[in-house]
Amino acid sequence: MLVAALDRLLASVGLCRHARLTQARDTAVRLGEAEQEAREAQQRNRAILKAIPDLMFLQDHEGVYLEYYARDPKLLLLPPELFLGRRMQDVLPPDLAGTFAHWIAQALATEEPVSLSYTLPLNGRSSHFEARILKCGEKTVLSVIRDMTAQKDAEERLHRAYRALTRQWHLMGLAELASSLAREVNQPLSAVLANAQVALRWLNSDARQHDQIRGAVEDVIADAHRTAAILHDAQSVFAPQTEQATPLSLNVVIRSAYALMSAHLEGIHASVRFDLASNLPMVLGHRAQLQHVVSHLLMNAADALSALPLAATRTLCLSSRCDDGRVVVAIADSGIGITAPMLDQVFDPLYTTKRDGVGMGLTVSRSIIEAHGGTLWAEENIPAGAVIHFSLPHLAQD
Repeated sequence: MLVAALDRLLASVGLCRHARLTQARDTAVRLGEAEQEAREAQQRNRAILKAIPDLMFLQDHEGVYLEYYARDPKLLLLPPELFLGRRMQDVLPPDLAGTFAHWIAQALATEEPVSLSYTLPLNGRSSHFEARILKCGEKTVLSVIRDMTAQKDAEERLHRAYRALTRQWHLMGLAELASSLAREVNQPLSAVLANAQVALRWLNSDARQHDQIRGAVEDVIADAHRTAAILHDAQSVFAPQTEQATPLSLNVVIRSAYALMSAHLEGIHASVRFDLASNLPMVLGHRAQLQHVVSHLLMNAADALSALPLAATRTLCLSSRCDDGRVVVAIADSGIGITAPMLDQVFDPLYTTKRDGVGMGLTVSRSIIEAHGGTLWAEENIPAGAVIHFSLPHLAQD
């Protein structure tokens, strides 16, 4: 009996010891797994920090630097030993330190992240930074600083390139306007020369034809006035607009522009038809600018008609109408036309289908119309050619 009891006691002690050993082993395994998870989490955190280009500073409510993180210590304004444990006022310029102090207080009070941008002189040049401040304790904040210098420099280069391109567009626009002006002035000047030569020939002949000479000289005077009007209108287009826009009749603008182009259109044997609405409402605008637009559109139509064979029918229609509070002008030709993919492209800067064109005329024309609160667009003409429309808001009629 005693032996049996002793055996049972020893067995019980063995079982308890085994249970304790098993429990200890399980605890060790769990601790090992926890340590492994902690190591992996630490590795992940280090990897995340390495991937972040920003500087990070842990600061207290008074702006004292407690800790920092920098992937590249060279990005720090000062070595760590010169700012850790010190206040911002002892490290940063006074104005910037005051700005940071304000936003740190704001972040602690609202518990919302705040952002600010600032500039610091570094290595002889201005460096640009953005800071994001977040509350991360009862009296501590995390300041995340990103260097934006490269981005700012790229933006500045882009702005410079855009300004240069804009200037180039303006120069090319002036070239297009000058080319258009030369074509317009060439017509009356050619007439002046021809009439002057005829008058001189009659003066040198034995039979003085006074009536014919008088007519030729009158034509010279008329064409000289026409040339002066063209140059005056061109000056009005180029000059700064110091005077207010005035009420205008677009029918009058159309006929004035046509008068400048009539000799050229007759020279290419174009058949011109007018379909101008009567009692057309007035628009508010600058006559010289709008006349330039119509003249340029007429010149484009003439070029399109000139590209047709001589035996082809060359027709041009100038129309106006009132449509839903706007005056709409259309210039339709039977020329070589504009294909559907080109309808929007023709207004792009530098786009041209002409061998000697610079591709700014329609761009400038659209800009003028849009500056007047209107729109300018192109359509295919049926059965052949193109139609250029523009519309302007009309003045209220009494």
